[in-house]
Formats: sequence, C-alpha cells, structure tokens
Amino acid sequence: MRLFWLYSLFLGLTKALVLFEEWKQKSSFAIIGGTNSGADTKRYQVSLQTLSGQHFCGGTIIADRWILTAAHCLLCRNETQIKIRYRTLTYSHGGLIERISSFIIHESFDNYTNDNDIALLETANKLSINPIDIIKLPPPGVDELNTIKSVSVSGWGLTNANDTKLSHRLQTVTIPLVSIETCQQIYESVINEDDMFCAGDPDGGVDACKGDSGGPAISPNDYTLVGLVSWGFLCADPAYPGVYIRVSSYVEWILEQGVTLTF
Repeated sequence: MRLFWLYSLFLGLTKALVLFEEWKQKSSFAIIGGTNSGADTKRYQVSLQTLSGQHFCGGTIIADRWILTAAHCLLCRNETQIKIRYRTLTYSHGGLIERISSFIIHESFDNYTNDNDIALLETANKLSINPIDIIKLPPPGVDELNTIKSVSVSGWGLTNANDTKLSHRLQTVTIPLVSIETCQQIYESVINEDDMFCAGDPDGGVDACKGDSGGPAISPNDYTLVGLVSWGFLCADPAYPGVYIRVSSYVEWILEQGVTLTF
C-alpha cells in the first residue's frame, strides 16, 4: 500500500513538473479574448522594454519611482539594459520613456516553482505622473480576493495563442477567479496558496498568454492591485487557469524596501 501511495505521488509530481516546464518554455504572458483599453485608462500600466524598444513584460506604477512586476521577468537582465514606456496605450510609440536605475527581486524567489515571483524596479528619475496614475495596493493584512469574483487583467501580448506578434494596442479582459482547491487539483503540487491565486473561464477563450508576465490583475470593486500575472499552461484553455501572484502577501515586503504606497 505504501509503495502504491509513493508511486501515485511520484506520478502526480511528475505531471505537475512537466506542465510547469512546458509553461516555462512559453515565456511570458499576454491577453486573449480582451478588448482595446480606452483612452485615459490603465495609466498605471507600463511596458518593460529592452533599450532597443522590444517589449518583454508588463508592470504597474505603485509610486512615483517604483514599478511592481514579476521576478522571472528580470532573470538574466541588467538594470542598465531596461527602460519603461508609460502613459500610453501603445507599447511601440507615444507616452514617455524612463530608464531603470536598479531592481529588487524577492530574496525568496524560486525560479523552479515560481514561489515569490515578485520584484520592484526603481526608475532613474521621478515619473511624470499624477497621483491618480498610481495604483492602490491592499492595506497590510487585507486580502481583497475574499470579496471579489473576477479580476481585470491588461497587457500588450498575443491576442491569439497561435500568433507571433504582440498586440499594438493595450488589451483588457475580465477573468473569473478559480478556487484555490480547484487550481491545486489541476496543477497539483505546484500551487502555493500563500502567495498564488488562479483565474480562468470554464469555457476558455479569455486569459493571459505570451507577452505580458508581470502585468496587473485589478479588483473590479475599487481598482486595487490584487495580483501579478505569473504563469500558466497553454493559453485560454478551459482546463488550465492562469496563475497569479497574490499581492496582499507582499505589501509588508514592499514597504520594507522603502516604497511609500497608496492604500
């Protein structure tokens, strides 16, 4: 009986790790099933780019010199090789450009499991923004995910999983939350409920996909930043929801880095 249990556990772990490794080969996320974001909306959204202007991840303005994103977006990158484009709905032109002076990857980030997949970027200069452009974060000890049923996700990535080009216009989509119990059953040992949550439509068709990891997941109630796009398997597949970093678990960590937040 013990051998059977160990064998079953081995198969489960193997399946979960295979799914995770296949996801990692797909790189970062974008938006499928969304619509064009309207003018003067999503002003907190930024495009993380190489100096040549290649978009590689999304981010969110949380203070006048600080951007929140996913840790895996910054692997094998140097702060001198990153810029952001902000105050624009198109990642390739318009808006403003700012260089990055430094970044902080969470000290417990695990590139194998994507636990603690969160990072901060500090800009070289204060951003030219209004207070309304700074996204609110949940107050310490408050988890707004307990009071909502969906999140609003935005990004510039693929609008079709079989495509190869990023979306020219910022896309926005509303995605239903999936219970942590259901998500753990799907992804088995990979999901850590302390710092992750899941969102996906049981009918498929809406999701984050290649091109916008690190982008924001927003509460529809009060436009609070509740999550960051982290990882998933396939794109907009009804069987596999997307996995997001739970921002409320990291508010204290962000404050410890010297960031003044808006609640």
